Amino acid sequence: PITRADGHEQRRACVPGECDGGGRCIAEPAYRAARCDPRNYLDVAPGSAGAEDNAAFVDRNDGAARAGNRDGFIQGPIAGAHGVPVVNDRLAAVGYADLMPRVMARIALEAAHCLRLSSPLPAPIAACGAHAGRLDAAAFAGSTCNLRAEEPAWWTAWKPFIVYARAAPAGLEVVDEEGRPLASHRRLAVIALQSPDQCPLERMQCAADGCTRIETRPRVRGRPDAVVSIP
Repeated sequence: PITRADGHEQRRACVPGECDGGGRCIAEPAYRAARCDPRNYLDVAPGSAGAEDNAAFVDRNDGAARAGNRDGFIQGPIAGAHGVPVVNDRLAAVGYADLMPRVMARIALEAAHCLRLSSPLPAPIAACGAHAGRLDAAAFAGSTCNLRAEEPAWWTAWKPFIVYARAAPAGLEVVDEEGRPLASHRRLAVIALQSPDQCPLERMQCAADGCTRIETRPRVRGRPDAVVSIP
């Protein structure tokens, strides 16, 4: 392990009693587990550089809490007395528009994965016609499905943003904005939307026996919605 300037050895492994089988920290508080201890990821500067500890970094702008800002963030590279780097931490700004296209694609993938495990496909909760609407997490019981009722935290918040379209017997086609085919003979499509309780009817074609066509759009910073289809 790497040793910080204050002598702390940076260890990040999970050990029994600190992490569960999924690698999540179960210590109370979480930072008592090596994997969740910020000292094991962030450096401390030597005294000659101000002894700033990035693991204790505070950046607050709300009243009395601003007093903690005295321990700020020091950015590397900073070398010690013998020229050996002791701080290599960096700050990077990540905004909503950078993150959400990836988050929404992951949400759509998780929902599509749960549907792929289901046979027969469950009926959507009708909200955008008979064959397109919301998903009921209670319909899924697969061990690798993260929409299960016992793990509802993220799904409860995202459910209103998801539209599930079940294909007609002949399958569903995915096209781009110009109408060019991208995929065919899909069993279903999942759309993650920017706003809750929407029905993107202008991008869907559904018949009496199921949906036949879904239009997808490039995901950009200002329009991060995502479409995932399953054969």
